Amino acid sequence: MKGRTIGILAGLGAIVLGTALTTWLSGTVTTLTSQQPLVVSGTAAAPAVVASGAILLVSALALTTASRTVARVILAVAAATSALGVGMVVWVLAHTEDVMIASASGTSALEGTIHVSPILYLNLAAQGVAVVFSLFALWRVKAWSFERTRFESASTAPADPRTQAMDDWDALSAGDDPSGETGSLGTNRRSS
Repeated sequence: MKGRTIGILAGLGAIVLGTALTTWLSGTVTTLTSQQPLVVSGTAAAPAVVASGAILLVSALALTTASRTVARVILAVAAATSALGVGMVVWVLAHTEDVMIASASGTSALEGTIHVSPILYLNLAAQGVAVVFSLFALWRVKAWSFERTRFESASTAPADPRTQAMDDWDALSAGDDPSGETGSLGTNRRSS
């Protein structure tokens, strides 16, 4: 489940970032001299959405080495930032005219209708799924497998011979004798 969560969060982050770089709104504005077409990208309309997508990607990366407690924090942050991103996109949808006028310099009015790109709705959907999925993963994190890596202390790991062999090699590399009385191959291991 952990690997699937990492893949889904990375995919959602890529969708959010990719859709933020495209056109969200388009229309015609009236300037002092003429009428001009205007397009507004997601990064201009809602800059926080880029941060939301980036945080999803970083969260997926951070989950690869996170402990159970850190994974819970990461997933909570991913859910919260995605929820803020959803709020930002909904605000853009509710204030399309204001966003268009703010993006055009020297304009006083919009001419015709504002066209909302389906990409904006895709971004909204991806962030909504990210919120729900992050909360679901947060609830399921207790069932994930967190195996010990060779960089963790030996006291927290089960007595697996393969893991112990890695620890012995690390001790040798550090200049310690794992077969000595105080090493990992000391009297306790010899008697078994």
